[in-house]
Amino acid sequence: MFVSRTLGILILIGITIFISYQTHAQTNSDKSSAQVNIAVLNLENIRRNATVIQGIHKQISELENEIKQGLNKEEETLRIANQDLAKKRAILAPDAYAQERKIFEQSVLKVQRMVQMKKQLLNRAKRAALAKVEKILNKLVADLAAERGLLLVLRTDQTVLASRKLDITKIILKQLNSKLSELKVEIPKK
Repeated sequence: MFVSRTLGILILIGITIFISYQTHAQTNSDKSSAQVNIAVLNLENIRRNATVIQGIHKQISELENEIKQGLNKEEETLRIANQDLAKKRAILAPDAYAQERKIFEQSVLKVQRMVQMKKQLLNRAKRAALAKVEKILNKLVADLAAERGLLLVLRTDQTVLASRKLDITKIILKQLNSKLSELKVEIPKK
């Protein structure tokens, strides 16, 4: 929080210095007609409303549900095995029971590792899909900046005050939705 606030203040100071330099340069030179071209972009709005990102989150949610269903089956199997083991406790010799208990605990650990691995793979898949979107988003912003001669594009969460005229969020969101409306989340092979 402190770092982002400090960064925001530094950016604001830099913009103020840049604008005052430009204003000073314009008043001192009749030939100079330099104009400061700045825009702001609400990345949170784009991440919340972009069709492709909503689709990624939906796919991730569906994959998580599949994992939960598989986990429920495994938990049921372990629960039944634990009940069977409890019944065998009175019948088996202490050494035999300890051996059975060890086998059961290994089964539990195996299921826990499997769940953890699946969650990690799912997280990697989500990060990879969002990185692809981010790359395209950055290209769209760069292209619009070049087209409009923008010298600086700031994130709205890093900006204290900006005119709505400077906001390019709707334009970028529309371009992103038309360029990339969906992206298949691919689970990596371990």
